[in-house]
Amino acid sequence: MSFSLTLTSLLLPLLLSVRLTIATAAGDEAALLGFKAGITGDISSALAAWNSSTSFCSWEGVTCSHGRWPPRVVALSLTSLGLAGTLSPAIGNLTFLRRLNLSYNWFHGEIPPSIGRLRRLQALDMRDNSFSGTIPANLSFCTSMTYLHLGSNQFHGRIPPELGNMLTRLQKLRLPNNSFTGPIPSSLANLSSLYFLDLSLNNFEGPVPPQLGSIRGLEVVDVFQNSLTGILANDSLPYIL
Repeated sequence: MSFSLTLTSLLLPLLLSVRLTIATAAGDEAALLGFKAGITGDISSALAAWNSSTSFCSWEGVTCSHGRWPPRVVALSLTSLGLAGTLSPAIGNLTFLRRLNLSYNWFHGEIPPSIGRLRRLQALDMRDNSFSGTIPANLSFCTSMTYLHLGSNQFHGRIPPELGNMLTRLQKLRLPNNSFTGPIPSSLANLSSLYFLDLSLNNFEGPVPPQLGSIRGLEVVDVFQNSLTGILANDSLPYIL
């Protein structure tokens, strides 16, 4: 075997690894720029420095992983920045994302189904915006989620039963002050880690699923101002509205 052939066989895996590393990093940058493309208003100029002249890990609101190469985006926190626009489907390409906080802005439109690709997502906070439409069933694919807050938006329709069947790590579920309708799905009783449930200020109707009383760690249930009937039987609950 010639020296050149041996050298090529040794260097090829390294070159492929470098190419993959560059492509992976470029993928997160492209996803963030795709997110920015959905922004139509930025009164605080928070995203003005989001461009390829600097590392995306230094951009406003972006947190990258430490001790990992290539670095990946693990958190995006853009709360209370006066951002307006829609949530780009590109958000689903940030596959290492663990926390997404877009609260207290002026986002509108629907949650893109691509959000279901965020299998590592642990916390999603979209409260106090103008998001609308229904909760996409694909959100149930975010099986690492422990915290979900969609309060004070314009969501409507029913809670997908898949959320109760698949988001079994969920600890806090907050959907207040929207226009959700229909019954509360009994599948929420599968959320065995749930301790805080807020469904207040909606248009839910029908009986409160008695199965919710079987969640041993459930501490707070707020169903104020709905059209619900029945009583939740759980002696351990200190707070029920």
